[in-house]
Amino acid sequence: MQSASQREDTFRLIVEAAPNAIVVVDEDGAIVLVNSQTEKLFGYSREELAGQSVELLVPNRFRGAHLDFRRSFVAKGRARPMGAGLDLYGRRKDGSEFPVEIGLNPIRTEGGVLILSAIVDLTERRRAEQRFRLAIESAPNGMVMVDRRGAIVMMNSRAEELFGYSRNELIGQPVETLVPERFRDHHPAYRASFFDSPESRLMGAGRQLFGRRKDGAEFPIEVHSNPIEAEEGVLALSAIVDITERLQLERELHLRLEELAAADRQKDEFLAMLAHELRNPLAPIRNALEILDLPQADEKMRTRAKDMMKRQFHHLVRLVDDLLDVSRIITGRVDLRKEHFDLTSAITRAVETAEPLIDARGHQLIQSPPGEPITVFADVVRLSQVVSNLLINAAKYADKPGRIWLHVEKEGGDVVIRVKDEGIGMAPEMLERVFDLFVQADASAKRAQGGLGIGLTLVKRIIELHEGVVTAHSPSIGQGSEFIVRFPAEPRAMEELPGPADSPAREANPEPGERRVLIVDDNVDAAESIAIFLESAGFSTRCVYDGVSALLVASAYKPNAVVLDIGLPDITGYEVARRLRSQPEFERTPIIAVTGYGQHNDRRRAHEAGINHHMTKPVDPDALVSMLAAFP
Repeated sequence: MQSASQREDTFRLIVEAAPNAIVVVDEDGAIVLVNSQTEKLFGYSREELAGQSVELLVPNRFRGAHLDFRRSFVAKGRARPMGAGLDLYGRRKDGSEFPVEIGLNPIRTEGGVLILSAIVDLTERRRAEQRFRLAIESAPNGMVMVDRRGAIVMMNSRAEELFGYSRNELIGQPVETLVPERFRDHHPAYRASFFDSPESRLMGAGRQLFGRRKDGAEFPIEVHSNPIEAEEGVLALSAIVDITERLQLERELHLRLEELAAADRQKDEFLAMLAHELRNPLAPIRNALEILDLPQADEKMRTRAKDMMKRQFHHLVRLVDDLLDVSRIITGRVDLRKEHFDLTSAITRAVETAEPLIDARGHQLIQSPPGEPITVFADVVRLSQVVSNLLINAAKYADKPGRIWLHVEKEGGDVVIRVKDEGIGMAPEMLERVFDLFVQADASAKRAQGGLGIGLTLVKRIIELHEGVVTAHSPSIGQGSEFIVRFPAEPRAMEELPGPADSPAREANPEPGERRVLIVDDNVDAAESIAIFLESAGFSTRCVYDGVSALLVASAYKPNAVVLDIGLPDITGYEVARRLRSQPEFERTPIIAVTGYGQHNDRRRAHEAGINHHMTKPVDPDALVSMLAAFP
């Protein structure tokens, strides 16, 4: 058993070996013992401190409070921490102050009670905390720290901006305050899971999370939570990102990608349509050339072939001019030829251009001329092009014969031209795109020779160069359309695309023979040229120019073979073939598709419809004759 002096020596050794500063004082506050850490921390030697009041180590402003606390501690006599949650400071010999945390323990001796104070210098910890708070404060995202109970213990100014609360309003409040009510029931379970297995977690990736502002507004967020070790245990530090703009950019990017995909599809459709439109006039031109080489071709046959070639040549010229025109107008390389003229002259020219197609489709044109002459300063050719394009457009996009209204008037200093029809009409979304390049309201195979989808684009550009506007209106699908052109009577103007040179329908009427061929093509010259060549080879032919007529004539004519175009104005050639195959008398009748649609998908659809052979325009007439002759 140790003696009192041995116990005292042991106690002094323990105090000296302590990692923190140790100060032992008596009940009156006189310093009895210090260790070397105390000398380093406060700058006093042991000899300087021995017998001095412990308040020597306390800043002047805290000495009264410290004295009261020491007396209370002596009276109660149990271990107590000082500094937890409080700002305590020590004072060095040079007068400088530093933050401390103090643990007090009573030591009972024969002479009374001593107080052992373990003093921890918090300077580095406070600096680290300050750096941490500065990092949190300067973070670009909202930062919120919560304890295990879900109480908010810290937040930065960005979080205040995001949620609309001040720090004073939120510190100590449950974090669910920042969560929309419909999600609050789920949040405590997530929080408990995080604290049970504290590890970095990302919330919101792949699913939608929302924060709630003070005003009740919700906004999409992404939350990245990290565990932080603290004296009071693990805390959760969450970085909160407002992803409203990101989602908007993602939506815009998605829409842009959809637009690019649509543009790519539109390009493919245009190229297919261009190939179709170019092959259509090439087919009768080639057939006419072959007819001219026939030994038995008489003068009448040669004249018909030459006329056919001229018409189709002009059609090809128009297609090329359309493409060049739209390129020149869009790139601004157009010279306007302005002059003063009576608008009636441009209207008359436009009507003359469009009338052949209007008559061929069986439409009735109703004109409402102005009550008095309208003089404009513009380009007569370009204004004629505008009106003819609108009239041609009205004639094309109608499933059956109907009325087309052309109304011209002057409103103040503006000229207003209205073209209204009873055609297929347009859906609301099409009204926004109908003037875009290569867009067609109906680009399906059944609307053959529908053009390249640039007519309305030209109309819009020409009128814009006249400092005017053109708008499209349609109640709905199947209820017709109206285009309204408005421009000043004294602007600038432009040039014309020649109108279509469609010929009136003519049907070959041969004597019935053993080898009867029904020719179905809405391009009259294409049908006639095939008929002429087949007739010279000994076939009897009958020409029709739409799908319904083909089905009606086939029942009476009983053809041995059918030469069938795919693009027809009412029903497609695919549908004609399917309906023929559904009738027992035509189950084995050879059907040859002669069409401008020549892609792999077109050939597949032809095969599925029951078509025996698929030939792409312009076809070799000899090859067609050989193919027909090979059938029994």
